[in-house]
Amino acid sequence: MSAMVAAGRRHLPGGWADLGRQLAIWFGFAVIYQVVRGGASDQELVAAVRTVWAGRADRYSDLRSAATAELDKVEMSYIGG
Repeated sequence: MSAMVAAGRRHLPGGWADLGRQLAIWFGFAVIYQVVRGGASDQELVAAVRTVWAGRADRYSDLRSAATAELDKVEMSYIGG
C-alpha cells in the first residue's frame, strides 16, 4: 500500500470520493458567490443555483418524494413524532 493511500485512509474517513464531493460543493458555492458579488440579475442567479443544484449526486430525497407523491401522508403525532 502506498504512503498516499495510507495517508488518505487515515485523514479521509469518508474516502477520496467524499473529498471530491466536498470540493465540488465548495467550488459550486464559490461560483454562486462570484455571480452574486458581480451584481447578477435574479434570472442569472437562479440559473447559477439550478446548475449547481442539478449537478449534485445526493438526490435521494427528491427521487423518493417523486415516487411517493401519490401516497397518503402520515401525521407525525400519530407515530410518536
